[in-house]
Amino acid sequence: MTLENENRIALIQIHLEKAEEAYDDAVYLFETRRSYNGAANRAYYAMFHAEKALLLTCGILGDSHKHVHTQLSKEFVKEGKLSNDTGRKIDYVQKIRNIADYSGQKSATKDDVEMALAEVKSFMEQTRELLSESYEWPDPIETGTWNAETLEAIRDVEEGRAERFESKEALFKNLYRTGSHADILE
Repeated sequence: MTLENENRIALIQIHLEKAEEAYDDAVYLFETRRSYNGAANRAYYAMFHAEKALLLTCGILGDSHKHVHTQLSKEFVKEGKLSNDTGRKIDYVQKIRNIADYSGQKSATKDDVEMALAEVKSFMEQTRELLSESYEWPDPIETGTWNAETLEAIRDVEEGRAERFESKEALFKNLYRTGSHADILE
């Protein structure tokens, strides 16, 4: 099944949003609730949705967890776009999630979940970087993914007042790479 570019971009954005939400949930559960099992689960799903976003750039939907992990290795690790230890990191996060979700006698530890969160954060940063380098992103006004800060930054670029971005395309690329509207006005 091939995906039209428009649909692909929409699905990538959905999976990035799910990844961000799951990561934020994981951090909250870890720091505020001290729910290490819950944090492990959400951390894994943050990584999983980031993987799916990357695979969508190749037109791969990913129909199971194993398929997603295998295809990520094939399309990104073997091609040198992600480091060779990416698979090990994904396996580690999945192992901690499996302990948290399925072990009847053991729980995820604070140290394990802390390490998993660091791995997920790093992977999500790599994901955003790869997406910003290899994909043409749409105008956030046209897609409805903008806020007042984005609109102000676009006006600054159009009127030549933005020193940080030479074009709207560079601004959009940064917006999707960082996953944030907040830093575009810095």
